[in-house]
Amino acid sequence: MKSQGQKGSRLIKAILKGEIRAAAKLITALENETPWAYQVYRSLFNQQKTGLVVGITGAPGSGKSTLIEKMIGNYRQQGRKVGVLAVDPSSPFSGGAILGDRVRMQRYANDPGVFIRSMATRGQTGGLSIAAGSAIRVMKALGMEVVIVETVGVGQDEVDIIKVADVSVVLLAPGQGDDIQSIKAGVMEIADIFAINKSDLPGADQVAVELAEINEVQDRRPVIKTSAILNKGIDLLIASIQNDAQRPKKDELWRLQEEFKQILRYKLNKKTEQWLSRKEIEKEVHRQLASKIDPFTLSEQVMEHLFAAQWVVEEEG
Repeated sequence: MKSQGQKGSRLIKAILKGEIRAAAKLITALENETPWAYQVYRSLFNQQKTGLVVGITGAPGSGKSTLIEKMIGNYRQQGRKVGVLAVDPSSPFSGGAILGDRVRMQRYANDPGVFIRSMATRGQTGGLSIAAGSAIRVMKALGMEVVIVETVGVGQDEVDIIKVADVSVVLLAPGQGDDIQSIKAGVMEIADIFAINKSDLPGADQVAVELAEINEVQDRRPVIKTSAILNKGIDLLIASIQNDAQRPKKDELWRLQEEFKQILRYKLNKKTEQWLSRKEIEKEVHRQLASKIDPFTLSEQVMEHLFAAQWVVEEEG
């Protein structure tokens, strides 16, 4: 136990000194829900440094990864350390991130001022992983002055980014047809900034017109035209992000509350799955349903039993 504590202490010191391998090790352990990782994270929690968190979200094909690569280059020219958390869909077999560390960003793989990390959603909705908040704090403790979070890119339900990002950028591109209208009721509302990527292609002006119409009925938000492939508009986007970061935002307490609720839902769901998988419970559920009790009534009875006079489900054994 003592050696494990010493190991954790060494890991914390290494992260605070800026050692990327130590941070990567802790994030992997947190993602895998390894018990010792939580002990280390608790000690690290109040030692995180300040850092700007920028969320990049948008439909697949809008060029998020290419744009982020150009943003990394811009920030590095400013001398700022950059962390990138790229959230990918989960493999149905391993549970890991399908795309892995983004190929387009690998030019910075040996840059000590850049830390790129892929993270699987592992079935979580909202575009982020359950461990995303923890990973961001580890990156801040590592000394990353800007942390860019790229969401999975699934569409209009991808709104959890506002719970972790200081500035949320919604990326659009020509050729997405009616997608702007279809996602207007979802992810469009979370934008602090709109970026029209691939603006060198036909149709970029039409996307700008549609955004202008949306902005007429909402608070006007900056619309920046970029072309990541041509490295155009990146300076304007970075400046707009920096300007927006000065505006009042949701405070850290609100974010912690949202993160707590997300983790609690996840843990309760996991506990419920474990409970339902027990053979005796499975047999009892089968017996009850076979006796013509309807599923809603049975679920209410189970909930009353599990939560009677207590806040949480107690662990067995």
